[in-house]
This record gives sequence, structure tokens and C-alpha cells, in this order.
Amino acid sequence: MNTQWLIVIVVVIIFALGGIMGVLYLNKAQILPESSVMIHDTAPPMASVGSVLCVLVEGKGTVIINPYKEVYEPGETVTLEAVAASGHSFYGWEGAASSRELSVRVSMDDARVDVTAVFSGPMR
Repeated sequence: MNTQWLIVIVVVIIFALGGIMGVLYLNKAQILPESSVMIHDTAPPMASVGSVLCVLVEGKGTVIINPYKEVYEPGETVTLEAVAASGHSFYGWEGAASSRELSVRVSMDDARVDVTAVFSGPMR
């Protein structure tokens, strides 16, 4: 199945259930499983006084978000850490974070901050 169609299907399921699926919590950090999407179709009511972080994971890997919050204070800094699945590698960050480093810091300066973690693989 085409990856783009898979992402569309996942987003539709998330919206249909009214929440985010497959989210694990660990020490105030949020871990997004491989090929998952954290996105809001509309900004929460508090977004007018805060920022929403939207993370997309392309490929096989996870993203640890620390601290994880539904809405961040304007200018707050969030650390994102990429963890590649076994046999895969982390390629880089796109969007609000543009880097090849495993860990990046994102400043929540806009009402919505979009970041994509790109994983490649499998390694041979």
C-alpha cells in the first residue's frame, strides 16, 4: 500500500475516534510509534494563547517528545528525539526542525508547529 494513502487512512481513523491512537507515555515524554501521526484537525480552544505541536513520522521509527503537552506556552522549547527501528536509520528532521541530529529542540513560536521525522532503511 502506498505510504501516503496509509497516512491518510491513519489520520481519518484518528479523527473518527476523536483522539490520538497508539500513544505511550514515559516520564512526561510522549512516544509516537512508527508511521503514526499526531495532528489536530482544528486547534484546541486554548490554541489562541498557545502553540500546538504536530509530529509526523515517515518510515520505521519513533519520536520522543519532551515535555509532551496538548498546548504549549508561546516560545516554550520542546525536545524531540528520533529512535530508529531495528535495522533502519534516522535520515533527518523536516519542517520546523531541519537537522540530521537525532535530538533537536523546537521553539513553539507559532500557533501550530509542524515537524516530520524521516527514517530510512532497512540498513544492509
